[in-house]
Order: sequence, then C-alpha cells, then structure tokens
Amino acid sequence: MELIVKGHPVNEIETTICQIDGVEAARIVTESDDISEVHVVSSSPKNLKSLARDIESAVMVKHGLGVDYRKISIAQITSDEQANEPLPRPKLKSVNVETSGIHSTVNVILESGTKEYEGLCQGVASSSSKLRLVGQATINAVDKLGSLPGGISLEDVRLVSTGDRKIVTVCLNLLTIEKELNFSGSCIVLNNENQAVVKAVLAALNRKLEFSLGV
Repeated sequence: MELIVKGHPVNEIETTICQIDGVEAARIVTESDDISEVHVVSSSPKNLKSLARDIESAVMVKHGLGVDYRKISIAQITSDEQANEPLPRPKLKSVNVETSGIHSTVNVILESGTKEYEGLCQGVASSSSKLRLVGQATINAVDKLGSLPGGISLEDVRLVSTGDRKIVTVCLNLLTIEKELNFSGSCIVLNNENQAVVKAVLAALNRKLEFSLGV
C-alpha cells in the first residue's frame, strides 16, 4: 500500500530528498497524515545544519510541505574516494565591507579548489567592532566547508604594533563533544587590516586542527 502525506506519495518525497547533492538514501516516517521523522544518509562534507536546510527547502518547493528541521536525522558517512581525497585548503579570495549608517555588512569569500564559500556578518559600524565582524564572517565561510569537528567561536581580535609593523592576532574557541580547545593565529598587515584578519583566522585553524587549511 502506497503511503500518502497530505496528498503526496511518500516515495516521491524521498526521491526528491535523494536528488540533493551528497544524499545517498532517505526514509520518511509518517504519523496522522504528517511527516514525523526524516532519516537521511549523506556522504556530503556539508555541515548538518546546511544539509537540513537544503532538505527543508527541497520538500517545500517541490511538494509544498513544511518539515521541521528537528524531525530531520542525518547520518554522515565517508566514502573510500572521500577518504583518499586531500582535505579542503581554503584561501582568501575577497573581503568586502559595506557601511550604511551605523551598520556594516562584511562579506568574505574563500576559495577551495573550484568551489567558493561565502561568509556574511552584520553589526555596528564602529572602529572597534569592524575587525571582529571580519573575523566572524571568515568563520561563517569556513563553517560551510563542513570540515570543522565542532562549533567554533571568535573569542578576540586585536591589532597590535611591533616596531614599524602592525600585526592582527585572533583567539578562537573550538567546542566538541569530547573537549574544548582554545588557540590563536596572527598575520602581519601588508595590504589592509581586513585581509590580515581573514588570514589570521585561517592560520589559527591551520595550526591546531588535524586537517590543513591554507592561508
């Protein structure tokens, strides 16, 4: 007997989910003519939140059905090909700061191979907060690679002078299920301070994490 949810065959919804890049299999559990659980197996390196949003959007656009992200369970697997591939090495492509009134929007684009990853951050356009916005936008871009083993936060960003040079230093916090790590990175300001912040964040990740992030 074919399962139907609000007039839509369940197997068609599962097929839609399986068409999302990296999704290997999908199973839907129904209850009272509604989707109660969505189980997905994925080989995509994309972080779970982004993949869950893709599933929500695909089901809504294709079938007009809303799925609460809390009902989506995702199991990530690593294929043999992925295990042999080098880990992503993101590099700075561009950083842009736009200010309107008292607010600033920072856009950071990192490139890894042929792919680009964009991070955005908005906040008050004060001189003290500008570097922090750039740092957070960089973290938001790195997070889209799906390579981080936990949640990362920006603890501090500082611009210091040594001799006739300026150096940007950043402190990051990485929280995983097993432990909490604190580490830092730095970069000499050559072209502009914003670029130095991005490279300092990447340098911090490069030093402390098992995978290698290029600067």
